Amino acid sequence: ILASEIIKKSLLLTTDELKRGDIYHALANIYYQQDKYYLAIEYFQMTLTRLRDKSNRITIHHTIACCYYYVREYDLSIDHGKKALIMQQVSDNNIHIVQIIALCYEMKNDYDKALEYYKKCLEICKTFDLS
Repeated sequence: ILASEIIKKSLLLTTDELKRGDIYHALANIYYQQDKYYLAIEYFQMTLTRLRDKSNRITIHHTIACCYYYVREYDLSIDHGKKALIMQQVSDNNIHIVQIIALCYEMKNDYDKALEYYKKCLEICKTFDLS
């Protein structure tokens, strides 16, 4: 039996929405690791409405942005990347979010926007302590 099937069965055992959110999050991560991006997106979306820890929203939006990038739905990827950026102020932790947005604009041949976000990546890199 696959882990995802066992985890899905646990949904039948609880009506607690916060616990269900944890289960959806676990399923989303499994599907993401299996490159089943549309399923991962579906479960990450369900997770967003049932989060225990609201700080996870940034990570989930970033991961959804990555999923949409991998399936070449660049506008949706950009939307989720920007949601993550709004939630997280400038820090070295958001370089991956900025990078996925830049990549999406590049894939859409919107080179001016891509360059804008790549420059933001460089600005973030300048703040890294490399000593």
